Amino acid sequence: MKNKKVTLKKFFIAWFAVMLVLVIIYFPEDRGIVISEPDFHVTESQEIYFKNIRQSHYVKQTDEQAGFDLYTIRSAEKDSSVSTFTFTIVNNWRADEAFIRMMPMPALFEQDPEKMILLCSEYGSDQKDTLHLLGRSSYDHYLFAAQLYMKIIDDYTFEVVNEVGETMPVLARGEHRLSVKKTLKDYFKLTGKIR
Repeated sequence: MKNKKVTLKKFFIAWFAVMLVLVIIYFPEDRGIVISEPDFHVTESQEIYFKNIRQSHYVKQTDEQAGFDLYTIRSAEKDSSVSTFTFTIVNNWRADEAFIRMMPMPALFEQDPEKMILLCSEYGSDQKDTLHLLGRSSYDHYLFAAQLYMKIIDDYTFEVVNEVGETMPVLARGEHRLSVKKTLKDYFKLTGKIR
């Protein structure tokens, strides 16, 4: 009987080790989000996680009168002559809400960013999808950010059509692409879309 218990214990330990290895190997690094009606609400636990773990990666600006904290990731592109865009997380701490805003660099779009067309294609494919920032509302910025995030984690390449109709690559494989990905991931974690 004792020998049977020892064998069962060894079997359980081996089974547990195999399951742990399988979870580590097959657990997705980046999880997608469900693009649905946005819920901008931030729970207290999500806000505590962001402030204790992720906030140190961001430059924070506070507008006391409006009750907003603006977070821009430290690794974001700072050179305004580079044709690209970044994102800012807007935390309305009075209403327990957070919003995401796309911020184009002046070299990319000096006019209205709503006129920007972003062409997306799977790496190595000629077929292109388009993403548009459809308006100025928080909902429009959320939809643009959600669609972009899904394309980034699926390893798409991006080109922007500028004001004169020429295309130029943006979010190439580099530090800036990674900073945009991290900002969007942090935002969707903050608002409970990624757990």
